Amino acid sequence: MILFCSAAVYECLRVIFENLSTDGMQAFTHNIAAHLRCAMTHLSDDVKLDSVKFMNLLVTSFPHTIVQDFYKLLYNFLDLISTKSGSKRQLKVSLHLIIL
Repeated sequence: MILFCSAAVYECLRVIFENLSTDGMQAFTHNIAAHLRCAMTHLSDDVKLDSVKFMNLLVTSFPHTIVQDFYKLLYNFLDLISTKSGSKRQLKVSLHLIIL
């Protein structure tokens, strides 16, 4: 998983994704989603934050492609941003702070 050390790296990925066709991305979707799920459950909070930013970039760039693995990603995302007590979830963070 890539750590977005700077805005320049994030911008570079955004430009690459803009120029990549949906068909070109299709072959990599499952592998990227697997790495993204690993990053979402990583011990480092910085890696977890980067995974949310990367997921935002993927959903923005390839909404129809990433939806194939979204049900798996959604559970990890919910665990990342909330705590579960019994059958209820409580939000841990404000979403506008993590999705830039």
